[in-house]
Amino acid sequence: MDLGLTGKRALVTASSGGLGFACAHALAQEGATVAVASRDPERAQQAAGKIGTTHAFDVDVSDKTSLETLFANATSDLGGLDVLICNAGGPPPGGFTALAEDKWDLAYQLTLQSVVRSVRLALPHFEKAGGGVIVVITSSSVKSPIPNLLLSNVFRPAIQGLCKSLAIELASKNIRV
Repeated sequence: MDLGLTGKRALVTASSGGLGFACAHALAQEGATVAVASRDPERAQQAAGKIGTTHAFDVDVSDKTSLETLFANATSDLGGLDVLICNAGGPPPGGFTALAEDKWDLAYQLTLQSVVRSVRLALPHFEKAGGGVIVVITSSSVKSPIPNLLLSNVFRPAIQGLCKSLAIELASKNIRV
């Protein structure tokens, strides 16, 4: 299938395994130049090797400085950015009484703020390219809460709301969400 991705430049966060890797692999098969990113530099390199790219980066998506470094390096290596796929591991499990405030802070940074920051960092590149695509991987918890995954149940629907709002706000800039 030709999805028109030949020559497009894509960055996929949390792409050394699972859904992130599957997305990166599919983009590469469709002809996109892909940058993979993982908390573990070795896993990032291994994933890059499997999909045939040399663009592998380490990043902690919950950390603002780490994301800024990733975007600076990846967009420099790729020569810009056309596609952003935001992915991250899930926040810690647990119910309300079991989750201390530090777990809430971590979940906020990892789950919601990583998307907000990534989109902010991608926008100048999309505007320069005349458009772009943002895909955000969430969870089925956006439809129905999952037992013992309170933090995912709270923050994933927030991401869904963000994406719906961004889709409207960015459409006039030829940026699809």
